Amino acid sequence: MKKKYNWLAAALVAVSLGSCTLSDTATLVVKTDAGRIIGHQGVGYGYIMDYSLSEKDTVGSDGCYIYQIDLDAPRTMLLHVEGGGSALLHLSPGSCDTVTVVGDKVEFAGNNSAYNRCLQAVDEYQQYGEAMLRGRHELANASTLERFEQIRRPHEETVLAVLHSADVDNSFRREQLAHVEIISRLIYIHAASLLEDELSDEWKKTVEEQLSQPWESAYLNSYRGLHHVEDVATVKFLTLEGGNPQDIMDPHAFIFHEYEKLMDGEGLEATWAHFLYKDIMNKRMTEAMFPLYDVFKQRFPNSPYLSFLEGGMQESRRFHQGKLDETVYHILPCDSAMTSIADAVKPFRGKVVYVDVWATWCGPCKEMFKHLPAFKEKTKDKDLVCLYLSIDRPQQADVWRKSIAYYDLKGHHILAGKELAQGIYKELGNERGVLTIPRFLLIDRDGQIVQSHAASPEELDKLLEQIENISD
Repeated sequence: MKKKYNWLAAALVAVSLGSCTLSDTATLVVKTDAGRIIGHQGVGYGYIMDYSLSEKDTVGSDGCYIYQIDLDAPRTMLLHVEGGGSALLHLSPGSCDTVTVVGDKVEFAGNNSAYNRCLQAVDEYQQYGEAMLRGRHELANASTLERFEQIRRPHEETVLAVLHSADVDNSFRREQLAHVEIISRLIYIHAASLLEDELSDEWKKTVEEQLSQPWESAYLNSYRGLHHVEDVATVKFLTLEGGNPQDIMDPHAFIFHEYEKLMDGEGLEATWAHFLYKDIMNKRMTEAMFPLYDVFKQRFPNSPYLSFLEGGMQESRRFHQGKLDETVYHILPCDSAMTSIADAVKPFRGKVVYVDVWATWCGPCKEMFKHLPAFKEKTKDKDLVCLYLSIDRPQQADVWRKSIAYYDLKGHHILAGKELAQGIYKELGNERGVLTIPRFLLIDRDGQIVQSHAASPEELDKLLEQIENISD
């Protein structure tokens, strides 16, 4: 059971690291900037590694946070620090460790330093592999498989050297070596998913070798990048089996059941749970997840992951049961003649308009909605129109309408058609046509944009001042 001591007791613990009085109590001291939010959670079977599920606390004015937990065996935890800096940490009965976080840099001291440096090395290798999916990467310059391996291999050798030289027990080392193997295999598979039709025969053979090896592993459910196994299922279907993406009627069911072909037991249980939770965490409310969740419960009726999934799935069902009252939520028509923001706000000439550009697939957009009640209360007596301008695709119309009711978005709504969506991207996107949402605009009474980057409802005081300046 976790213990939190008062700050005086905690300070005494920090002064004498290495002299814990309880032999089974692990003590972790986190040193960082005062006021930063830290989150921590377990890793391994029964845990879904996501910041939203972390237990969160605020670092005190002394820049020190003490975490103590009674253990009867070693365990791994994931530490997040607001604004960057995360680390996998090894805790053991009676251990005392210090983690210092400056910016996004993490340093270790204490009984488990060797273990924590191993975890850090493995994590850095994983981040190197995952970076392939986020844009420019040195491996993208590899014109041949041989060159690809010349660039990748030194990174793997670096982490292997750390693991083999560290003074750690063999069971821990085996687990981390298994993770390195998974990461290396995924690096090839990530590359294959990016190259798509450009795979040479040599590349294809190598990818097939990586895909055909077993994915079930005693260490899979403690692997931090478990969600990336989705690439394995996709590349396996397209590359190894020669599948056609157009044959996939339901992509969610496809991925879910492809996992079943790759693994079994706790590995499948953990992978399925992470897949289902990703939809919950992103608030996608995907109706196709309901039958998949039912399969999960039938297959693993006593799964510890159910405690993370059940509430979110029930909330998703409530989302789909809601009805849109168009006397409260005003849906405006959008046809091919509407091609610009000026066209969208034309019905409100003579009023100040606050425009929220959003989409149902945008998590940060939906996160902003929790600030709307305070905003609506402060502006209820103002001559202000709220226009929610969605850039969802037409096939998302049903989810869009349900979202309006679910989030209680009282005001006016437009689902942008193709022409209007193109106009929005042209007007608000950057030089490459990329549009970041949520995006807020303020329109004056003449229909002109006077704030193209208006404050969000979260920045209430600033937003009220901007509205007041226009009203004057």
